[in-house]
Amino acid sequence: MTLDFLYNWLRVYMMTDRLALVQYSANDLRRAGFVAVDDEGAPLDAPDDLFLAIPEHQLDLSDGKREQFEKECRAVGAFWLPRAGE
Repeated sequence: MTLDFLYNWLRVYMMTDRLALVQYSANDLRRAGFVAVDDEGAPLDAPDDLFLAIPEHQLDLSDGKREQFEKECRAVGAFWLPRAGE
């Protein structure tokens, strides 16, 4: 169900008809210098918590689409991950 939701939500932004997802653990994110937090702002301590990420290069966020996409991300509780090297 989650993948259906993601695909149906993102298809208007996708550059192709295929969506590739990347899976990160909380430890992967922590090693990259990113701390995931819960609804109250406390860091997630479970190293096995998993996060799905969509590489930004798969999305067409031109012509004002970025602003709408960012609003939708906040509405569903999604957040931006740091780019490699950040």
